[in-house]
This record gives sequence, C-alpha cells and structure tokens, in this order.
Amino acid sequence: DAEQLNADHPKLRDFKLKLAWELSRGGRFQDALQIYEAVLRQTETAGRPTFEIHHGISICYLGLKRYAEAVVHAEEVWRHRSQMMGQQTAWFGRVYAGALHLNGESSAADEIDRQVLVEARKLDPNNIRHAVWLERIAHVFAHHKDWETAARFQRQAVVLERETRVPLHPRLADRLTALAAILRKQDCNEEALGLLQEAAEIYVQQLPLDDPRINGTQNQIISLKAALTLQGVTAD
Repeated sequence: DAEQLNADHPKLRDFKLKLAWELSRGGRFQDALQIYEAVLRQTETAGRPTFEIHHGISICYLGLKRYAEAVVHAEEVWRHRSQMMGQQTAWFGRVYAGALHLNGESSAADEIDRQVLVEARKLDPNNIRHAVWLERIAHVFAHHKDWETAARFQRQAVVLERETRVPLHPRLADRLTALAAILRKQDCNEEALGLLQEAAEIYVQQLPLDDPRINGTQNQIISLKAALTLQGVTAD
C-alpha cells in the first residue's frame, strides 16, 4: 500500500509518477505538475536520474501553453541523450523540438528534428517491446508526414497492446484511435472507421460517460461516415 511507504521509497515515487502521467493524459496538467515537481525535489536530493521527470514536467507546461518553461525542462532531458536508447532519443528530441517551435525558436527546432529523424530511422518496430514507445515513434514519423512508416510502428503498438492488456482496456482504444488517425492520412478510411468503432465500444464500456474520448471518437465516426458517403456519391 502506497500510504504505508516512506515518502522517499522508490515504490511510492513510481506510484506518484504514474499518477502524474495519468493526470496529464487527462488534461489535468496543473495537478500533475505539482506531483512531478515534488517528486523531482525528492529525486534530486537522493541523487537519482531525473530526466524522465523533467520530461513529464515539460509535457505539463506544453499543455498549459507555458512554452518557455516547457523548453527549459525538455532541454534538460535532451542533455542526457547519451544515456538513452534510440527510441528515447527520438521521442524526447521530438518533444524538445515541438517545445522550441511553439516558443518561436523554429531554426533550433528544425535542427533537433533532423537529429530525431536520423535516430528514428535506425529503429525497427519488431525490436521495441513496449506499445507506448512504438506509438511515440509513430508520432515522430507522422510529424514528418511519413505516414507509411508511422502506420507500421502504430500497428505494432496495437498488436502489443492486444497481447499485454486485458480485453477492452481503454489503452487499447487509445492505440486504435491513433492508428485510425494515421490511416486517414493515407485515405484508408474504411479500415480507420472499423478501428474507431472498436475504440468507441471500449470507451463506452470502460470510461465515465463524461470522458472526452467518448464524444471525441463518436464525432470522428460521424465525420468519417459522412466522408465515406461522399466518396461513394462521387464515385457513382
């Protein structure tokens, strides 16, 4: 039980980081930020690595549209890239480049993005055994509009999610909607629709009814059905 652990116990630290990440995923950036900053102080005092915490903080500041502060923390992550695996370098670099761009530093962002793409192209989706990292690399390629490669990584993320999660887990639905978005860029609209419908069913069964993913996915389905109908009319 997390409440029975000492404040600096590694298990409690991990629990707090997972909580902060879930809060940030749900758009509760200020709440997540408070947790991250508290854990960062404890981790620095203990002399442990902090770059993943700085990453979480940078994501929160991006969500809060405080771009200069996001850059500071993303840059701190990037400084530690020699300690990272290839997929970490690619993803953390993409976040850094994104923060730089939003902060009006486009030239610096473009240079980081060039380095990121070099790292990403070295990666094989079959050698990455975590769905979250596969999805992150898919995002890197999607940013560069390499939809085919993005789809390859995202498909593998879906495969791993099906293998490792219980059926109907919301995280699987998240992966499905991300793949659908990539497929729509390739005009694979019928396959995308099927994925969105599967995701919507999971969301309705597993999430609170006010979760924005439910309405968001339903709206995408309506939009995609309309597009497919229009395609059919045009083809006729």
